[in-house]
Amino acid sequence: MIRSKLRIGFAASLLVAGLLCVAYGRLFEFAGEIRIRTGSAEAIAVGPPSPFRMNRSSLRKYVPGRKIPFANLDDARGWIDADRYYDVASLPFAIAIAGADLKADREVGGTLIVVSAESETRVSAESGRNVSVGGNEFTIGTVRPWSGLVHAPGNPPMAELTLFAGDESAGAAGNTYFVPDGAWIRANNETALHFRWVASANDREQAMDEGQRRDVARWGIVSEEQGEWLTSFQPGSGLVTADGSSIVLLQRDDAHAGPGGATSAIEVALETSEGVERRWVQANETVPGFPVRYENLLEMPRVLHVIAWEPERATVYPAMHGARGEPAVLDRGETWVDAGLRLRLDDVQPSATAVNPDASSQFEVVLDGRDREFAVPENSPVQIASSHVAFEARVQPAKVSYQVAIYRPGQEQPEVLDLGPATALNLDGWQVQQDANRHTSADLAVLRLRKRSPGLATIAGISLCIGATLLFLTARRAGAQ
Repeated sequence: MIRSKLRIGFAASLLVAGLLCVAYGRLFEFAGEIRIRTGSAEAIAVGPPSPFRMNRSSLRKYVPGRKIPFANLDDARGWIDADRYYDVASLPFAIAIAGADLKADREVGGTLIVVSAESETRVSAESGRNVSVGGNEFTIGTVRPWSGLVHAPGNPPMAELTLFAGDESAGAAGNTYFVPDGAWIRANNETALHFRWVASANDREQAMDEGQRRDVARWGIVSEEQGEWLTSFQPGSGLVTADGSSIVLLQRDDAHAGPGGATSAIEVALETSEGVERRWVQANETVPGFPVRYENLLEMPRVLHVIAWEPERATVYPAMHGARGEPAVLDRGETWVDAGLRLRLDDVQPSATAVNPDASSQFEVVLDGRDREFAVPENSPVQIASSHVAFEARVQPAKVSYQVAIYRPGQEQPEVLDLGPATALNLDGWQVQQDANRHTSADLAVLRLRKRSPGLATIAGISLCIGATLLFLTARRAGAQ
């Protein structure tokens, strides 16, 4: 009986040792992704996100997206969520994309689905094709990468606004702006945009009044080589230009006599190797050949205050030369129209981050109507009149052959290899191959990386577990006799 108990204890010890060996082997396993722009390098691979800070399967600690030490932070936009935790691996080498040979370009199409109370219609999303939605006629426009706002807990409120110059018949392309809460943007020489998020509809008038009283002036150096701004108007404040010249603020006069009457202006002194030049610069004036600009966005001919307190809806308060105009309430996708100008509310969210088209892996189709344009993103149906409209994208990724340079510590020259769509590289225990990802292009390589656990640790662990099980069964059988 005692011998049987000793066997059972020994079997338990073997089982624990086996499990520890397997766990040790799992520590070295990894499967993830890496994205590298052509002409750049990266040595950080990222695995799937997890709600946990510790990987329960491999015991590896997870890293929040905002702290991943990418060599090229821009490549993570639209892919990495700053607030989620990821399994991260530092490679023993750096991968550079030295060149790319495009074999076949990406093909994007899809299906438009129109659902009403009476029927469901599916049509191919071909540019120029006409489709009836809710009793209105639309023309299918282009299928393009989606850009817009995505929910990001902890981020500030943000609005996505598109400003069009000229009337609708002109067909001018609009400029899209992502405007965080409280921000001011100079959209053009005539127009400034201002966005505020408030607690409720009762606070919008107060926010509008505060917006018209707030001092949002700034001054600085604006040139092709440099752009630097100051919000301090303390006399003696200054900046240094790229060529070593210095600019000093002498004074600010908000009642300066200008050609059109009293205006706000600053006097500055520009010191160069040729001497000192003093000059007055009026608000929002561009002086040819002079690098100083003074911006006072409240002095712009047109200021559009956009105020929101709930998702996907906002009120536009126009101010023309300081005089308030009639406000307009816009739902998502609607447009405020004035003589020679249109402002479309693309979206507004209480906590968001912006995804630009070059960082987006999602697509949308554009529907052009007689008086309104709708963008229908995949996975996000849009209500048009009494119908729901959805878009199912169909994407054939690009086929590219990359020239890959592998940089290892201590090596003077990299190892240069070819990585085609169907090939795989085995590098220092890592398997590297292309991922059939929508992002894959001649400009951006999306690669899958996998590292297996050391064979001896895993084999030893499994063998110990099997041995422990057999010993346990033998001990039980012996104890029963």
